[in-house]
Amino acid sequence: MKINPKNLLKAGIFFIFLLIVIIIFHVVVGFLGINYLLKNSGFQDFSVLLSIFLSLLCVYFKIFLPLSIGTFFGIVYVLEWHWTLAILITMPGLFFLVPKKLNSTFNFNTFYRSNESNRNYSNFNRDNESVKTNVKNSEIIDGEYKVINDENEKDKF
Repeated sequence: MKINPKNLLKAGIFFIFLLIVIIIFHVVVGFLGINYLLKNSGFQDFSVLLSIFLSLLCVYFKIFLPLSIGTFFGIVYVLEWHWTLAILITMPGLFFLVPKKLNSTFNFNTFYRSNESNRNYSNFNRDNESVKTNVKNSEIIDGEYKVINDENEKDKF
């Protein structure tokens, strides 16, 4: 079975277009849900402005949890669809959101690196490696040196 590259390109363009439509749907329905929640919580006068500002803030700072909650309430209360369908539409965004937030909050790569550096430091002391310094020949003081073996001569200097 041969796959035609043109059909593969068409399928890719179709899925990218479908993804853009789904993202726009989530943002618009999230805006409607945030607007609904703000109207019912006492911000009737400024609910549209606040929901626009909050939606743009969520998209700009890539914090999609309030937008996902707004999407759920927008589907259930504004579009009046069943809550199970709202969960099915909202959950994929949350599944992609949670691992990213866990990785950025608990940075496991940094934790492992710092642990390895502590192990390397302890191995340095066990292997009896010498400490390397950057001493140059010009820094050594030239002159005559006398070895002092007697306790009385040490006190003179």
